[in-house]
Amino acid sequence: TMKTKKRILIYLAVITFVMFFTITNIAGNKLFHAQNKYQGDKGIDRISDIDGNIYKIVKIGKQWWMAENLRTTKYSNGDPVPMVIAKKDWVSQNTGAWCWYENEKDFDAPYGKLYNWYAVNDSRNICPEGWRVATDEDWYILENFVDPDINNPDATNWRGKDAATKLKVKTNYKAGGTGTRKATDEYNFSALSGGYRHSHGIFLSIEGTGMWWTATEYTDDYAWYRMMYYDLGSIRRITDCKRLGYSVRCVKN
Repeated sequence: TMKTKKRILIYLAVITFVMFFTITNIAGNKLFHAQNKYQGDKGIDRISDIDGNIYKIVKIGKQWWMAENLRTTKYSNGDPVPMVIAKKDWVSQNTGAWCWYENEKDFDAPYGKLYNWYAVNDSRNICPEGWRVATDEDWYILENFVDPDINNPDATNWRGKDAATKLKVKTNYKAGGTGTRKATDEYNFSALSGGYRHSHGIFLSIEGTGMWWTATEYTDDYAWYRMMYYDLGSIRRITDCKRLGYSVRCVKN
């Protein structure tokens, strides 16, 4: 009968919709998980954070590193990391915070965000799931691999001969219009000169200096960080106030 045929058509339409939804959902989940895992040298070379930002990753020695600066606005559990714009608020901040260089969104895509150390140290983890902010030891392992002259993990200030040269992106480090210096990026680490935010709240040294927090504390008020300068081949290991805003690189657990 006509009613029976109509019921059969409705039933088939429902079955078709359910199958389409299921297949689409499975494909979407596979894509999401593919972006958030690595499978060795033949695997996916990108990961995503909780905001959906996609990052290139690179294997250097036995370590997997992000090849871009972190851009997330959330911890890995979904809690927000506050954006702090005003100088007076940045100066008094003693919990996690981020900003763009000069508070300008246009700096986000090339350079990532600047974070204070309280965001780096938060137990909610500012890096994508399965990744962490690189520690002082993680950075030493990287440096020693690309420049064996860096062979003392406890040495401070400028270290080695050409680690920074091998890690810096070719087209970014400039000063006074002099152009790129000492940058080959032969490991595709692509370290950018994104400048930093001083603990006084001002912004300094875009395209002249790259600064990255480590997850390693020094004192109640200071933590270890790394610095690469536009015309130097070595890397600086030193401590500074936790209220400064530096770039962040994550490493695979």
